[in-house]
Amino acid sequence: MIKKINMLFVLMSLSVMLTSAVAADADKFDEKYGMVTDYAALVAKEIKLKMSKHQLSEPEIYTLLSSLVSYDTRIWSASVAFTPSLLQDYVNSDWEGFDSPWHYYLVDDDKRLYAPYVWRANGNLLHADNLANPNSKFGYDYTDGRWAWWSKTIDSGVPTWGKPVYSSLTGDRMVTYSYPIERDAVLIFNVYYGI
Repeated sequence: MIKKINMLFVLMSLSVMLTSAVAADADKFDEKYGMVTDYAALVAKEIKLKMSKHQLSEPEIYTLLSSLVSYDTRIWSASVAFTPSLLQDYVNSDWEGFDSPWHYYLVDDDKRLYAPYVWRANGNLLHADNLANPNSKFGYDYTDGRWAWWSKTIDSGVPTWGKPVYSSLTGDRMVTYSYPIERDAVLIFNVYYGI
């Protein structure tokens, strides 16, 4: 019985330590990248405003993402991923001010995905794609539950920092910041970790 209590105490202690370490990392990231997260909040606010008026065009989305990536050289990429329910509303309503329609992708016969993506390539040139594009090297279903940047942020409604990971595309260590736009979308950016 004492061994079980000791083991339980050890597990609880490890859990508290891990939670404290994650909170400390988030505080450290907020301190280091505060200006970038503040700018991301402004971009998210503009997206939300345009969405509320049904006037958010695809060129505007890519322009806002490009401004975020251009804002700080530590940012490698940015995206805004929309919920399938918002995309269904978009299809069923009359959104104004479009030079061209949003290029969403239909998956699972009835689920629409749309996640414009801008990244910095060699020579600091910006490129654009869509994370939902199944024909892209970046494309995947961000709503399938495997992506914490999406599921954790859309469920909690709170901005979150991910854990540092090595990018398979760049070979660099990066960390992702996710910012919810109400329950309609998640704005993310990836920063080089350690710079």
